[in-house]
Amino acid sequence: MPQAVKKVVNKVPALVGAALTYSKPRLATFWHYARVELVPPSPAEIPKAIEADGVAVAQVVDGLFGLICTPLWWGVGNGVHTELLVCCFSPSGLVL
Repeated sequence: MPQAVKKVVNKVPALVGAALTYSKPRLATFWHYARVELVPPSPAEIPKAIEADGVAVAQVVDGLFGLICTPLWWGVGNGVHTELLVCCFSPSGLVL
């Protein structure tokens, strides 16, 4: 049994090195897009975003999905995507 544990322990540095080699380019790409996409809104954009969300919610409640313009749906999608990233990658969030 101790020999089996010793073999596994000896393989750990190689596995960690392989994991780092595999993940470094992918993490670099992720951080590149994260810096571009996850820029917080400016103070001037916040009232517009709140108004747009109110319009979207009102149209969904009324069942008027066809009247919601594409950029508004993109905003809703970006909000959901941001929430997903925060939940997955924040220290207090769920890590998958």
